[in-house]
Amino acid sequence: MITLKTYNRKQLQELINSEMFGEFRFIPISKHRAISQINNPRATHEDTLLILAFSEGELAGYIGILPDDLFLKKERVHIGWLSTIFVHSDFRGKKIAQILLAKACEEYVGNIMLTEYTPVAEAIYKKSGFFEEIPFLEGKAFHYYFNLATILPTKNDKLKKAVPLLKGIDSLANFCIEIFTKKSKSLQKLAVSKIMDAEISEFINNSVKASSFQRKSNEINWIIGFPWILDGKKDSRYCFSDFEHHFQNVFLKVYHNNSLQSVLLLSVRKNGAKLLFNFGTNNFEEAAECLHSYLLENKICSLISFDENINRHLEKLGSIYTKARIRKFMIHKAVKTQLGNGLGFIIYGGDGDAAFT
Repeated sequence: MITLKTYNRKQLQELINSEMFGEFRFIPISKHRAISQINNPRATHEDTLLILAFSEGELAGYIGILPDDLFLKKERVHIGWLSTIFVHSDFRGKKIAQILLAKACEEYVGNIMLTEYTPVAEAIYKKSGFFEEIPFLEGKAFHYYFNLATILPTKNDKLKKAVPLLKGIDSLANFCIEIFTKKSKSLQKLAVSKIMDAEISEFINNSVKASSFQRKSNEINWIIGFPWILDGKKDSRYCFSDFEHHFQNVFLKVYHNNSLQSVLLLSVRKNGAKLLFNFGTNNFEEAAECLHSYLLENKICSLISFDENINRHLEKLGSIYTKARIRKFMIHKAVKTQLGNGLGFIIYGGDGDAAFT
């Protein structure tokens, strides 16, 4: 028999502090991710953040939900992003994933969206019949330095033995890149901050940004203040990202004639970065130049960006390799029906749970 248990803010806090949480053979949420969910400024006290499935009293699977607000046609719709779904191999074949998914949709009255899902999860979502795909984000992955020692072993386990050799190749190739790369003066227009200072906060709140989610400084501050990934060693009991050897969020402040023009928010994980948000004016060329210079100066191997205007200028500045990237999205049919056929989403690289992963 499958039984379900839902957790709101208060209940989730109680769960991670309970003896039961420590006794699970696999954990349904990391403690710091739970704390982040509890502090989400868009989560209500009643919102369901986590659903556990038990089979004969034993934890069998879970689904996580990230509450958010969607603004379309001057209408505010409270939604949930599905951020995790997992069923232990011992309990597969009992349709637990489908039961969890149906419960999540019930809790949010169908106001559910999805992004950053794996092919396995995508198959579950499509099979459910609840969701439809909406236009995806088109972006670019820019590679600035060689990083074969990290990338290739993830593609082929046999190459793990060749890591020392691959590191040597990376070092030699990157040494050559350093020699022939011209240093830009753009860094003179740039200031870097790992925290949201008063200038950044005021700038974000005053920036006119067409967006379906209308992010303000308090929410951006929550994203950087309560990350889902911390520096450290991964907990083997958790199946999703929780720790990394190097992870941080960074604000890039771009100035023109001593006036702040743009604020870029990057997440940097290992040797790769993602552009989450770009707040500011339409001076995309200077913003791209500063971003490009920052990546080279800090030897960040790659950047993923879904900002079309920034990408256009980054392509002119050059990289050793550029690859097209897409980010898929799905929306529950109930939301689409509620909003009508004229819905038009303006979504950015950090929207959904992408800012945390």
